[in-house]
Order: sequence, then structure tokens, then C-alpha cells
Amino acid sequence: MEKFERCDAELHQKIFAATRNDLLNHVHEMLRLIRGQEPWLAIKRRSFSRERRNAYCQEHSAVVAALLRRDAEAAAIAMRAHLETVDRNLFAWSESS
Repeated sequence: MEKFERCDAELHQKIFAATRNDLLNHVHEMLRLIRGQEPWLAIKRRSFSRERRNAYCQEHSAVVAALLRRDAEAAAIAMRAHLETVDRNLFAWSESS
């Protein structure tokens, strides 16, 4: 999980940097700080699996492919789908507890 987290953070950092938007880059820095905190890491550990990692990689590929095609609409749709998957995987467990 730790290697995946590093690669995931790097991918997201590159996407944020590519926007050349200072506000978004500052937001991303705050997110990086949060992602490094133990409560976040504990949530990730509880929700992490090989299947979910593979799904995240497929979703990341869809985002990157859309960005490389310069297809903003497809990139937005792919990123929204990815964020919804992450939200469901990280936080759905608390709804059933």
C-alpha cells in the first residue's frame, strides 16, 4: 500500500501542477499534508485491497488518457468517477458500522 500511495500522490501532484493554477496547487499541498496524517492512513489501510488498487489504476489511466487527448470533458468525467470510487471505498464502511 505504501508504494501505491506514493505513486498515487505523485500522479495527483503532476495533474495539479499541470493546471498552472496557484490556488489548486496550494489546495493540493494541504491535501498532501492530510494524506500523510495517521487518521487518513488508518482509513486507507482498512479500505485497501488488490482489487481496489487495480480499479484505481484503471481509473487513473482513463484520466491520463483523456488529458493526453486534451479532452477536458472526458477528463472531468473520469476524475469525478475516480473520486466517487475513492469516496465509496474510504467512507462507505463507516455507514454500515
